[in-house]
Amino acid sequence: MEFGIPVNLAVAEKDDIIMSHTFEGKAAVATHKGAYKEIETTYTELMDYVKENSLELTGVYYDYYISNPEDTPENELITQIVFAIK
Repeated sequence: MEFGIPVNLAVAEKDDIIMSHTFEGKAAVATHKGAYKEIETTYTELMDYVKENSLELTGVYYDYYISNPEDTPENELITQIVFAIK
C-alpha cells in the first residue's frame, strides 16, 4: 500500500518505509461524491470513459480523499479518482 504525503525534504528510508515520487503526466480523473461503499459506480464510469476513448492506462491509480469522514456527512464525502494514462 502506498500513502501520499507531500513533503518538502527527502525522508530517510527505514525498514519498509521508502520515499518515492507520484505519477506525473496525463490522467483520466473522476470525482465521486458520496459514501465510500458506493464508489464502485464512479470507478465503472471512469473505466467506461477510458475504453470509449481508447486510452491506455499505466496501471497506476490514486484515490484522493478530499473530505474528512469525521466531520463530513457520508453523502457529502468527496473522493477524486485518478488513472494515469500512457
